[in-house]
Amino acid sequence: MTYSTQTAAGSSQVTPSSTGFFQTIITWGKAELTTIEGEAVTLWDTIEPELVSEAESVITQYLGTAIAAVKQQAGLVISGAEKFSNAMDDVLEAIEADGSTIGNTLLEFLVNLALALFKTSTGVSLI
Repeated sequence: MTYSTQTAAGSSQVTPSSTGFFQTIITWGKAELTTIEGEAVTLWDTIEPELVSEAESVITQYLGTAIAAVKQQAGLVISGAEKFSNAMDDVLEAIEADGSTIGNTLLEFLVNLALALFKTSTGVSLI
């Protein structure tokens, strides 16, 4: 990094030259991003197989419950959003009753999958 000295009214001030200063920041930023990206890829490679396995296990265990919840809601005279929400609540209650937990994204995926399978097999929608 280079510095320039400026004098004004008998005082001196040392400031980094703009080209060297910003280039140093850019170079440092690129190096840090490369490091972070590499660490993120390593982390994902470590946890991804476990996440997939966990998701497959939940789907295998609770897909029938989700389909039953969707089927139960299909005949009700309420909005589609309310039917979906009720089906999600039913599935969540079943999972929690087993002493298990589930993330919202996986729960939504499970109920959406059940809904798609229900629509495909019956032609009935929650709308």
